[in-house]
Amino acid sequence: MLIYEYRIPVPMTKMEYRIGQRYTTIVASLEETGGGEGVRIEVNEPYDGGQYTKKHYYLKTRMPRFIQFIAPEGSLELLEESWNIFPSTRTAITNPGYMKDDFFILIDTFIKDGYKETRHNVFGLTDAELAQRKVIDIDISSNKDLDRADYFESEDPSKFRTKKANPTRGPLIGSWIKYADPVITVYKLVRVKFKWWGLQHRVEKNIVDGDVRIFRLFNRKVFCTLDEFCDYTLDDILRMEKEAEVELEKRRNQDLFRGRMFIS
Repeated sequence: MLIYEYRIPVPMTKMEYRIGQRYTTIVASLEETGGGEGVRIEVNEPYDGGQYTKKHYYLKTRMPRFIQFIAPEGSLELLEESWNIFPSTRTAITNPGYMKDDFFILIDTFIKDGYKETRHNVFGLTDAELAQRKVIDIDISSNKDLDRADYFESEDPSKFRTKKANPTRGPLIGSWIKYADPVITVYKLVRVKFKWWGLQHRVEKNIVDGDVRIFRLFNRKVFCTLDEFCDYTLDDILRMEKEAEVELEKRRNQDLFRGRMFIS
């Protein structure tokens, strides 16, 4: 099993991010769904002071080609369950129809105020887990190594400046992390298990590389849409999520294929 911890500073308050995370998930889900693939929301309900969601992802053409080639028909469907009790979230991604206990991705998310390079163990890992863990810092303002297909000027934090949000933020350039106010750090601890003889290391590496891409693109989008959701309440977001459930099912059953990134 692989253990990776990603640390992502974002120039927002906790409440802004709480709204923005869910708003961006709605937008990204709609952008990713169509032509038989994408997201189906099965459950979205209150849970212990937070929110529980259960989603299915239909991903045949989103997987690496070598996986598409060898995987049986219908096996490239993932189940995602998420328990969001802000500022903590646990997300479990499995493939119960085919790989069962041989595959899972477990993502723990924790949001903390401020940014400190020296924070060592926000998830309370054991010494053995710490020895195995690899830490990756993600700067959402950086366009370095970003694929051309993933670049959109409207989602470039180094060029975006808020017009509605107070205080004004952006563009994020230079050593912005040191001077950002407000700023939070999104911590994501990812555990990956993939047991498939001959493919384990290749697929696990693909998953880890994909995480860096997904977390960077998603949080770039959160920041660059701040003006769109800065006036929303949690009730507004819940209403939008309910409306999105219907629209996602409609889009998934249409012939038009959409998408550029897998949602996490």
